[in-house]
Amino acid sequence: MANPAEPLFDYVNAGGSVVTAGFIVRDGALPGLGGRALFADFAGGTIRSLRLDPANPDDASTGASVPQLASFGEDAVGRLYATGLGGSVVRLAAGPGPGLLSTQAIGGPWTQPVAIAAVPGDAGRLFVGELGGRVRLVVDGQAQAGSYLDVSSLVSIGGERGFLSVAAAPDYQSSRHVYVYYTDLDGDIRIDEFTRSATDPSQADPASRRGLLVIEHSSAGNHNGGQLHFGPDRCLWITTGDGGGQDAQFDNAQNLATHKGKILRINPDPPSR
Repeated sequence: MANPAEPLFDYVNAGGSVVTAGFIVRDGALPGLGGRALFADFAGGTIRSLRLDPANPDDASTGASVPQLASFGEDAVGRLYATGLGGSVVRLAAGPGPGLLSTQAIGGPWTQPVAIAAVPGDAGRLFVGELGGRVRLVVDGQAQAGSYLDVSSLVSIGGERGFLSVAAAPDYQSSRHVYVYYTDLDGDIRIDEFTRSATDPSQADPASRRGLLVIEHSSAGNHNGGQLHFGPDRCLWITTGDGGGQDAQFDNAQNLATHKGKILRINPDPPSR
């Protein structure tokens, strides 16, 4: 690769396991953190912040911790959240001083929450995805009864497999489209589109399923990746796993002929649709 970019920051893996990257802080209610990037190690759960300056990233603890932190999320007005696989969904609020955070529980109960997504155009609502295949709707800080979408019959779980991400289209209020990332019953990665019910805004229509992408991943159950986000280009950005195995033995991330181990960008709603 020509002119590769060096990492902003690296750290000694002292009993840790994997970096969970977060968002750049835009919430003005978090003093001392504006413009800094959040991250955590899954094993430790302590949330840290970085200045976006390779010469001086200024790694610092925020004082907040979420056990088994699986994902960060952001709502429609920039407030930040995190999930813990042990059963916690929290809002990241101001801590006792600049640069510090506290956590405010989002009412559940939750079963292995792994993903949080904004509902565009609605600051009071969030989507939360659970590993087993349910997407639940949060309204004003409280999980609603039942499921917004349940694809558990389509999802394989165990090890690192399962339902992994959810994202709503930027024009969700008009298109009603929501996108999910999961491992299917054969272990393959799938990205599907669903459409919110025309008669019940608290549920997606399960019959509206449209498959966007399938990536063969059956040879190993680990390293499935699993992030979906819409960028300012209104395209869907997808981070995929490297195919798994022992020590990334298949070298898929180095192979441009495969979609594994990549950051992909697709337009899920092209003009010709």
